[in-house]
Amino acid sequence: MAEWLANNWFQVLTLLGIVVSWAVHYGISSARWKGVGDKVDEMEKTLDQMDKTFQMHCNNGDIHVSHTLLKLFDERADFIKQQFADMRNDVQRIEGILTADK
Repeated sequence: MAEWLANNWFQVLTLLGIVVSWAVHYGISSARWKGVGDKVDEMEKTLDQMDKTFQMHCNNGDIHVSHTLLKLFDERADFIKQQFADMRNDVQRIEGILTADK
């Protein structure tokens, strides 16, 4: 055995180096993949939470149409109606002035 080891020590050393490098590579790779897996899980939880929040937001109509917003719409509609009425009165007044001169 000692003679075989004396003749093949370089092959044994090379084989031992390959095994050690494979173990180191496997340890680094498994740690990296575990970290990637943890990040993917974290992103999946975040996306689920965002989806639930978005669904709650979309399903709640009070968020989009509040009583204050409806009141503002009503006030805006009244203002526009008043502007049209004033414009109509101005047009009639101008037509009256133009037709009265003839």
